[in-house]
Amino acid sequence: MFNTRLFTIAAIGLLLCGISTLAYGAKYATQYKDREGNTRSLHAECRFSRISSTVAEGDTPREAGMNLTLLFDANEKVLSVRRGITEISYKQANGKALVELLGATAKEMPDKAKTEDKLAPTTATYLRKASGEITGVKDADDELGAYLSRNLGAVGLLPYVALALPFGHGLAFPEAGMKDGQSWSQTAVVAMTDDFPVLVTAIFTVDGKQKVDNRELLQITCVMTGKRDPEARDWKDEQKKTVSGTYAGTVDGKVIYLFDAEAGAVQRVTADLTSVQEMKQPGKTTKLTDHLQTTLEQAPVATK
Repeated sequence: MFNTRLFTIAAIGLLLCGISTLAYGAKYATQYKDREGNTRSLHAECRFSRISSTVAEGDTPREAGMNLTLLFDANEKVLSVRRGITEISYKQANGKALVELLGATAKEMPDKAKTEDKLAPTTATYLRKASGEITGVKDADDELGAYLSRNLGAVGLLPYVALALPFGHGLAFPEAGMKDGQSWSQTAVVAMTDDFPVLVTAIFTVDGKQKVDNRELLQITCVMTGKRDPEARDWKDEQKKTVSGTYAGTVDGKVIYLFDAEAGAVQRVTADLTSVQEMKQPGKTTKLTDHLQTTLEQAPVATK
């Protein structure tokens, strides 16, 4: 079994420090309206890939990497609502993890080129303010984060894996009075290999409403961009030897939220994020490309 209790306190903590702190602390145009006993069924997908492309002078270009796909269903229930704070329980009882090795990695380990494992069950509780801010996440282990770190090394997009969880979406609501087309921006930091942070600007825009199953859903689009120009530095290669050269990094992508104000819940969150690290040394260039796609969807809220 893929020994995972789903995602990670560490990843969630980093995500909430990065995205959720972008939420405003003043008045909001929308608020959650959950009631005690409300339940939701959830479906989530997380697709992560890392491709390493190395071009050495006089050699054939070498590519290696892997794809990781997580598919799971879950349920959550509103335990209580007090003074604008909603306590929610989360339970994921089934799911699977698919791993596909790519390029040179697959050739080196043909017996592990494609594997499939079950996801271990996981439970959690969390608190949500009327503004949508998430706090107090409990009882979720850090096994996926450790797994990714062991197999992929430093992964700048790792915290955003939590976007596939209801307590990791980091939704920022617009201030009251904002109109369609208005935007606001905040910043976050994505850490690359060897402590190479890239400052990312997240621009949130109110994109009006969409009609889904006869319900009007508010859409908020977040566009993320960040770039750190090449600079001279030392880092460790695959043999753990220190090498010198230039290092650069970029981050870009988009997160789209659909919020159901009547049900008091986020109906769907989709994310498509990419980070690229480029390391150049005399006669050799290596590029690491991480791509993350997540989807979290839920059915309409049912009242007890």
